[in-house]
Amino acid sequence: MCLPYRIALLILALALSPIPLPLSAQTSATPPAAIGEPASNTEAVSSASSEPASTPAATTRVYLPFVIVPGTTGSSDTSTLSSLAQQVVDLTNQYRAAAGCAPLTVSQQLTAAAAAHSQDMATTNFFSHTGSDGSSPWDRIRRTGYTYSSAAENIAAGYRTAEQVVQAWYNSAGHRQNMLNCNLREIGVAYADGGSYGRYWTQVFATPR
Repeated sequence: MCLPYRIALLILALALSPIPLPLSAQTSATPPAAIGEPASNTEAVSSASSEPASTPAATTRVYLPFVIVPGTTGSSDTSTLSSLAQQVVDLTNQYRAAAGCAPLTVSQQLTAAAAAHSQDMATTNFFSHTGSDGSSPWDRIRRTGYTYSSAAENIAAGYRTAEQVVQAWYNSAGHRQNMLNCNLREIGVAYADGGSYGRYWTQVFATPR
């Protein structure tokens, strides 16, 4: 049987004051598919074989504060990533090095934003850049107190290992653009287990203002 896998991204690059962009893309009705707002406004597709999963339930509006839930980052704070999340950072930086970009530095605030969104998706059982409380990625970054000049977000669901999820993002032009954007300087990565897809990943990039 085939387990649906999904990846999605959002991109934001502002020279001055950051302004939230509208989130027009919604979850695809027939997985596997990527969703989001890449610069080309196109969709990417990825797939893999595993056990079947049920269709995600309807999203409910629940505010999720920025707390680190055990099993997301693997630590009681965001200064230390879990081994899986650190592998995602390391693999992303390997691709950046090959492209001539400086390595990304892990940010506690961006990690908190990533952890909150992954846990929200896993707990509330949905897959979208829009949080269950209606928040955008930019809202979630700002809630941590992080002030950015540019930011981007990749999300994924269903992948079990760091290698699988990074490869899926890299194989998608829009997601790869986020990973290899040399103007982005910092990163936060987290995952959470639960929901219909089993594991939900969030990768947040930004450059502090």
